[in-house]
Amino acid sequence: MKIINPPYNAANVIVVGGTIDDTIIGGTTPAAGSFTTVNSSDLTASKPVFTDINEDLVSTGTLAVDQGGTGKTTVTADSYLKGNGTSALVERTYAQVLTDLGLSDALTYAGVLDCAASPNYPAADAGDYYKVSVAGLIGGVSGVVVAIGDALICSVNGTASGDQATVGAAWNILQTNIDLANPGAIGETTPAAGSFTTLKQTTGAAAGAIPISDAAGALTLTAATGSGAPVRATSPTLVTPALGVPGSGTLTSCTGLPQAGIVPGTAANDFLVAGTTPFSFAKKTLAATKTLLHAAPGAIGGTTPAAGYFVEQITTHGSTENVAASTMYGNIHVITGAFALTLPAAVIGMSGLFRASTAAIFSLDCNGSDHFEMYDGTVMSAGEKQTSGGTKNEFIYVYCESANTWITVGINGAFTNGG
Repeated sequence: MKIINPPYNAANVIVVGGTIDDTIIGGTTPAAGSFTTVNSSDLTASKPVFTDINEDLVSTGTLAVDQGGTGKTTVTADSYLKGNGTSALVERTYAQVLTDLGLSDALTYAGVLDCAASPNYPAADAGDYYKVSVAGLIGGVSGVVVAIGDALICSVNGTASGDQATVGAAWNILQTNIDLANPGAIGETTPAAGSFTTLKQTTGAAAGAIPISDAAGALTLTAATGSGAPVRATSPTLVTPALGVPGSGTLTSCTGLPQAGIVPGTAANDFLVAGTTPFSFAKKTLAATKTLLHAAPGAIGGTTPAAGYFVEQITTHGSTENVAASTMYGNIHVITGAFALTLPAAVIGMSGLFRASTAAIFSLDCNGSDHFEMYDGTVMSAGEKQTSGGTKNEFIYVYCESANTWITVGINGAFTNGG
């Protein structure tokens, strides 16, 4: 056996036969023998290194740094050792070694993540890099949508595992290449029936156009005009719209009427007469409209009166006769000769002007129970009459504002009272 590293004083070793450090003892090679006693008082815990005849290690200790050792009894698995002067070497983690080398921002491939079940972010240090193997959510059920091939990179050392709200700010997500020629479902979900499959640029589309086409390439949404929210199909509210000229449509539920074009071919001075169908009209000439107005009246002011008449403008009297009540609502009565006219029973609202068209005397008699009240306040007796002076164009104008009374509000000529 031989003693190595370092050599010791031979005076402290008793040797029977053999050699020390490959040197023959006493200058003589012994015939045969072996070491029998070794005084190890000079071999401390930091200095024993022995090998057997085959130079295999048989006893060790902690070798100091100044003896070429680490100065450590154990070293943590997967750690690295860093010099510390004459003291024992210092253990360093992988991340610490990167920092020592100035490579703390280097990416470290950490593996793949299956995101189908919406996992939390893993615990990581800055530079840890994961690849998404299955699409889904990262950071829990409220996390971020990721696709196959997306990269997840941690930016903060010592980041704990957690969801998007807790540790999401410590992670960066790089999206993989997107095939714009064949995009996937819009809105994260493929609808049961139909989806946009292609976005196409429309040749010559105006500024602001949204060139979306269907599968056949037909444009389905063109340039937008106006302002405000989009209009939906059911019950939209249009604010001051410019509708243009509609090709067809029913306006029975609309209010207001267009200024022109209700009835084709309407000429100047024509009248439009409403039909029984809402918003249906017929054009009438002035003469035809007068005929309608002189016919038996319909509802006046929205109500059908017990008795009422549209105004006849002129009524001619060519004989002595009773004046029809229907002509006493603003008519002008033309008397063509020496005739006596008897007024109908006075009804509030009646009125009439009586004029002589010739130089003949005519009289205007009131009904037996009625009387005249002159414009100067004179009240005549019931049944009395007014008689003209026989001059052409003499006239008298009367109206009724209270029962049984005809008030004379205008006279032209020499009318006399009584009789």
